[in-house]
Amino acid sequence: MMRRHYFVPILLVSLFITYFPMRDYTGLSEEQVQTILMFIALFSMLALEYRHRTVVSLTSLAILWYLGIVGSEDMIHYLDFDVLGLLFGMMVIVETLREAGFLSILARALISLRMKVYYQLLMAFSLLTFLLSAFLDNATVILVMVPIVLEVCEILGLDPVPALITLSVSSNLGGIATPVGDPPNIMISSHLETHFNEFVWKAVPPTLLVYLISLAVVMMLFREKLRVKVEGVAFKEGSVIRSRRLLLASVPTIMVVISLFLLEDLTGIRPASAALYGAVFLLMVGGESMPNILREVNWDLLIFLGSILVFSGALEKVGVLHILAQSIYSSTQGSEILTITSLTWLSSLTSAFVDNIPYTAVMIPIIDELVRLTGYDVLWWVLVVSVGLGGVATPIASVPSLVVYSVLRERFGFKFSDFMKWGVPILITISSAANLYYSLLSLSL
Repeated sequence: MMRRHYFVPILLVSLFITYFPMRDYTGLSEEQVQTILMFIALFSMLALEYRHRTVVSLTSLAILWYLGIVGSEDMIHYLDFDVLGLLFGMMVIVETLREAGFLSILARALISLRMKVYYQLLMAFSLLTFLLSAFLDNATVILVMVPIVLEVCEILGLDPVPALITLSVSSNLGGIATPVGDPPNIMISSHLETHFNEFVWKAVPPTLLVYLISLAVVMMLFREKLRVKVEGVAFKEGSVIRSRRLLLASVPTIMVVISLFLLEDLTGIRPASAALYGAVFLLMVGGESMPNILREVNWDLLIFLGSILVFSGALEKVGVLHILAQSIYSSTQGSEILTITSLTWLSSLTSAFVDNIPYTAVMIPIIDELVRLTGYDVLWWVLVVSVGLGGVATPIASVPSLVVYSVLRERFGFKFSDFMKWGVPILITISSAANLYYSLLSLSL
């Protein structure tokens, strides 16, 4: 902690000193230099968790406004209300499902199936987490699944570490499969204006590939522990249904909302509108539970995402993203396979150490420029998959990884490096698989 507090002032002073030679000798404009340095400061603060990410992003945005780089009209222009609306709507729906106890019902139903060996139980946990995370907020899914897994492992005398690591991986990868599974997907889908079915058609094949490979890697890493016999599962007495009224309202609502996602081509209703319709309905019929559910909505994520979208818009406005896109294009010499490889590893490795939301917000206009220069539309789907892969490697990369790491640290004394010991091999393997998949796909087209 002390080192971090010393490092941040040193970083800020270094950036201030760097400003003058960058302005005078790089050929960049004053606005470009200021925006680049603010970007470096922002990402450094986020990576170091020096302050809460919402405070850091809003402060950075306020400085850009003070410098005259972005104005009030720019802020409104760069906010993507489709992204924010979809995220808010799904948060309300998922919190209602969780409050009603529906997710716990699903988990217990699957666990109650007769499993003879630990790895079978682990695969059941993994599949449920993967599927739920494809349609629901993976932060909520992991918060529901972790205590259930811990309870079952405690009853059966099983080591929960393999199951918890698998939950983290499955939740991260499940979010890649649909345009509503993870905030970066929401952002990319909204930017491209792709329909739900089109997104799923292009994202699911590579997602299933890396998911199955990740399971194989987990089985290999924990092969000794997963051979333990499972006699049976006994749950603590008591119903998991917390509110029958919420259950009867929320389950049909999520079914209708998902149906509207799938029928977008026929109805013309955008996912953001469908999610907001469902959320408003639940707010109207939810009764006394709704204030509590609204308090559980991740408001700081919505504010953080909005400010990051504006910040990435500032990078685009001053021309920094155009320069970066030109640099990537020049370094790969226009080769599709080299561009795919560079983007895959840049995105997966960067997303392993910094939040993938700001990274995606910055990369969207860069990919726009690269696609314009090269004509390689596949780069969009490389970005979708690769930013989701990084979340498995480190505790700071995603909410599911952070939740699992917190439990492992509290209960088993896990260190940051202990988590990476399992996460990094999985990341390297699945990133290689994704790289190979898209390279072969480009050769076949």
